[in-house]
Amino acid sequence: FECEKNILHPKLNYQFNNHQRNNNGLGYLKLGLLLFWATWFGIACLTNLMDFFIALHIIPKLVFHSGNYEALQNVLDIYKTPNYFLNILFALNILMQGLSSIVFFIAAIYFWINPFISKAVIFAFSLSIALWALFLIMEEIFIAYRFEATHFRLLIAELVSLIYVVVV
Repeated sequence: FECEKNILHPKLNYQFNNHQRNNNGLGYLKLGLLLFWATWFGIACLTNLMDFFIALHIIPKLVFHSGNYEALQNVLDIYKTPNYFLNILFALNILMQGLSSIVFFIAAIYFWINPFISKAVIFAFSLSIALWALFLIMEEIFIAYRFEATHFRLLIAELVSLIYVVVV
């Protein structure tokens, strides 16, 4: 990912960046949002990974797991979906959450270096918003309305974060 380059002299870039970052603290708030989403997706990824390992009998049941594997299994049972489909979906979810976490951390680093919106910031939000959109579509297909409200709130929270980071 490339950050947009300032047209100022390189020695002035540091001063300009600090001025932008300290401008009413908004730069720190934006950075905080990027770090929040990176951390949130990282924790979600780890708890789901533990859940997956428990379901596959790789590790014993721990307190640190999400319970999402069993929830997804119950959702997919409506159409008698085979277990391999459940495992593929859950593994893809873990992969997307882990990737989202990494990309949000990269976006935060780029934003810290240069507080202008980089392609990494847009990609991080695009990737994770696509995940929520996919969840909502799957919940419609599998008639899993009890999960929709949570995923819809997360989608809205990310969209609001994106608008704040990009527009303000």
